[in-house]
Amino acid sequence: MSFGRRTIPRPLVACAATVAVVLGLSAVPVSSSADPSLGQLKSQLGAEQAHQNSLASSISSLSHLISSLSAQIALVESREAAVRADLARDRAQLAAVQRALARERHLLALESDGGGGQPHALQLGNTAGDAVARATRWLPLFAPYGIAQLETGTGGADVGYLMAQGSAVGEIVPHSQRYFDVHHTTEDTIDKVNPRELQLGAAAMAALVYLVDQHGL
Repeated sequence: MSFGRRTIPRPLVACAATVAVVLGLSAVPVSSSADPSLGQLKSQLGAEQAHQNSLASSISSLSHLISSLSAQIALVESREAAVRADLARDRAQLAAVQRALARERHLLALESDGGGGQPHALQLGNTAGDAVARATRWLPLFAPYGIAQLETGTGGADVGYLMAQGSAVGEIVPHSQRYFDVHHTTEDTIDKVNPRELQLGAAAMAALVYLVDQHGL
């Protein structure tokens, strides 16, 4: 038996050969010098993990710092509130004192600004202008202290303004012969003060305060 010989078309043979070449190439592993190796990938992964751990540590430190700052801010705010409360209380107390002072009237404002020498007179003044007339009856009581006269005055520089507010004012007047021997100099020291003369002036002032307190002026 014989068979007829068949001829395969050339284009079909060429196509089959091409497919065979492609399949053969796909079975060969592809290698490129630009692709990282497994060791390099592991190294990169380790570096990235270390970087992430560092970031996590930094975030933890920042969290602790924020917590600490928050606690300090809360403490400062608490202290500020306490200070504000104290300030409000002090202002309220000051306002109460000012109201009390506004209702208060000083009976006598007395000054000694002429030195500590032997006293010889008392100056007195009030808004009515009759302070000396009203105090004349007391003059004999001041004789033991060396005071022989009462003079009309307006008080010293430190108390004179109080007379305009309704207070009686007064000033003790010592002999002034030795006042400027040491006044406002380096010799103006306590050893230059005559104890007896200073005591007489202090006693006279105390007596005047007592009399005004008991009898008014």
